[in-house]
Amino acid sequence: MGQHVLERTDLPDELITQVSGTTIFAQEFPRVFPLTSFFEPEINQASQSLVNYHAGFSQTGILHRQRHDLRSVPVNEVHCIWKDKPYRFWVYGTDHRVHYPDYPQQCCCGCVIL
Repeated sequence: MGQHVLERTDLPDELITQVSGTTIFAQEFPRVFPLTSFFEPEINQASQSLVNYHAGFSQTGILHRQRHDLRSVPVNEVHCIWKDKPYRFWVYGTDHRVHYPDYPQQCCCGCVIL
């Protein structure tokens, strides 16, 4: 248990962990404290769970240092229509990656989704 992703679209969570974002909170100490006043209660709960989980390590061994980071990763869900059929895709991360699992043209001339 080392990370928690809060993302409310259908974009797979594992894609969020692989891209860059903006650090909005960071602390590194011998022992970190959980977030308690973030505007998203789920983030506060996940922070508390992670800190409690790692507190158990100090019972069984030596805990030298902890780090607690909170990143904001932009996610844009785009809805479009092509040949009268609706589609959607996501542009995410500060490096603007695209996730388009149902791309309508599987083979086309000169068209590349990066």
